[in-house]
Amino acid sequence: MLTQYEKKKIALEKVISLCSKTPKTSREIATLLSMNYDTVRSSYIYFLVKKNKLKKIKNQYFKV
Repeated sequence: MLTQYEKKKIALEKVISLCSKTPKTSREIATLLSMNYDTVRSSYIYFLVKKNKLKKIKNQYFKV
């Protein structure tokens, strides 16, 4: 069974891989991960932007 930390790490890696090829909006990312939009945005996207793993341009996120 995965711990909460391991689940978050897997989700963060998925977000990075989704944004590496083409820029995606947070709604597209949430749909592809089958997760709530607000949860994805607040728990994963903002965290990755703060750590300089993602960059936001015109409401789309892409890997730095």
